[in-house]
Amino acid sequence: MYHMAYQLTDRFGVVVANDKTMPELVRKIKSMGCYDRMVSMIPLNLPIEEAYKDEIENRFVEIGRCQIDEQGANLIAAGHATMLATIGFGSRERIEKKLGVPVLEPPGIGIKTLEALVGLKLSHSKKAYPSPTE
Repeated sequence: MYHMAYQLTDRFGVVVANDKTMPELVRKIKSMGCYDRMVSMIPLNLPIEEAYKDEIENRFVEIGRCQIDEQGANLIAAGHATMLATIGFGSRERIEKKLGVPVLEPPGIGIKTLEALVGLKLSHSKKAYPSPTE
């Protein structure tokens, strides 16, 4: 998803569930070479399992709006696979409409990337990642 964000924009924001998940995600984004385009990573800091769906969606939009208006982001990425699924069907599209910029979520990007690889009959480099039996 972060590589997709990197392809689509030069400045993106990331919304994560809580403070505890931030260090690991920052390390991952740095290792992918995408850190230089991330304007910020801001946590919802809501008890996801206890919060109301509207509360989560409103907080996501509030954070995204801050990243866009104050930090110059022009794309927002949901930092966790289940974050928008927790809100419910159509949440990505609703949030995207409210923010006026693309909103990315990991599951959709992963599935569509896999579909593209299969459709194009592409695979990983066997030189870089050889089979353990070779």
